[in-house]
Amino acid sequence: MNSHQQLYPLLTALFEHQEIQENGRDLHEVIGFLYAITALPEEVELQLWLPMLWQQDKAFNFTSEALANEFATTILTAYQACLEQYQSQQPLALMMRDTWLDENKQITAAGMAFATGYLRAFQYAEEVWGQLSEESGAEFAQIVQTTMLLLSKMAHVKTEDVAMRELFMQLPSMHEIVDSLPMLLTAMGRFSGQGDCQQ
Repeated sequence: MNSHQQLYPLLTALFEHQEIQENGRDLHEVIGFLYAITALPEEVELQLWLPMLWQQDKAFNFTSEALANEFATTILTAYQACLEQYQSQQPLALMMRDTWLDENKQITAAGMAFATGYLRAFQYAEEVWGQLSEESGAEFAQIVQTTMLLLSKMAHVKTEDVAMRELFMQLPSMHEIVDSLPMLLTAMGRFSGQGDCQQ
């Protein structure tokens, strides 16, 4: 079973724990977060971002040490699976159309959650992304900007902000965004691997 095939069953099984369902972020939001945090060129220590996978108003603790260990171990395994996908240098094999678009080709709650998670991790390491864009040239900076705009449309499609709605109207349709994400997110992760991958 390859890393892509492992990722979803691993996390789905973890989120079957009632305690994690009640306290953790949405499963798809966690997956989006993992893809963003593993796209960085250097590893961010697990203990720094692991609590960000918990709901903001919930204390990051568990009723048993066994569940705490299972949560950390499973998330670390999923982290490695995301990293392996980037290192393969192939377009990311995301489970998208079946879960991110409805029958009318509009974004679903799962698609919004993935985009929200990716954006949260991006904002967490925004300074690193800014430096990486400067060092990598205009083409990569454009990829970063485009990806963030498209993910923002996915995450905030229901926004009441008039200026944002007008901006979103100028962007591609949802199904076009979803179709473009594997290549864009792969490009975002081209420096991932904690310094092991070449440009």
